[in-house]
Amino acid sequence: MEDTNVLRGTIAGEVFQENPDAWGYHLIIDARGCNDNIKSGDALTAWVQELVELIDMVAYGKPMVEHFAKHDPLKAGYTLVQMIETSAINGHFVDLNGGAYIDIFSCKPFNVHTVMNHFVEFFEPEDVFVGASYRGVFTDDAHGADVFTDDDEHGATA
Repeated sequence: MEDTNVLRGTIAGEVFQENPDAWGYHLIIDARGCNDNIKSGDALTAWVQELVELIDMVAYGKPMVEHFAKHDPLKAGYTLVQMIETSAINGHFVDLNGGAYIDIFSCKPFNVHTVMNHFVEFFEPEDVFVGASYRGVFTDDAHGADVFTDDDEHGATA
């Protein structure tokens, strides 16, 4: 990734490595200070359609892009859902502060840096937090967090 000045967080490598224990691959992007592309349904549609092609996924139908939360200026903005044959790409974009909150989940590995380069080029964020995780790996060290079971002292159930 060329412009790493805006990035914080963890990236699981240039490409998610095939992991036979993983059910899927999850990329989380939180950004602020994005450009006005987040305020255009047409721009968001173009971005996600380009992304699907760049990361070698197959779109299932057209993206759903709707403006929500008009009653609350702190939350108002577009929500995007693009189903892909291997899961989905979802996002909410906040008009007021240029916020972008995106989840990409797929049972097929994809190139994290391709996603981030496309994101940064298209939205020009001031600041980005990136998190990546293998999903469905039930070991204590898979996510750097505890695994909760039905006999856990915290009361969580599996």
